[in-house]
Amino acid sequence: MGSKEDIAAKIEAETRQKMNEMNQLVAQHKKAVIEKLLSLVYDIDPQVHRNFRPAHSEETPFAFEARFFVKG
Repeated sequence: MGSKEDIAAKIEAETRQKMNEMNQLVAQHKKAVIEKLLSLVYDIDPQVHRNFRPAHSEETPFAFEARFFVKG
């Protein structure tokens, strides 16, 4: 068995190696991950919630929104 310093040096070397490997993987996959995230963010499909009930039956969801959110 080695001394505490030898063990600490071995752990330090292994840690540096693993960090280098992780940095290489990040560099390798960074573009693909960013593109995937952006595609999810930009894929917006606004919909009225299925539990929405207008105050008046003849009122559409958009008329409801206009009444409450459009000043005029």
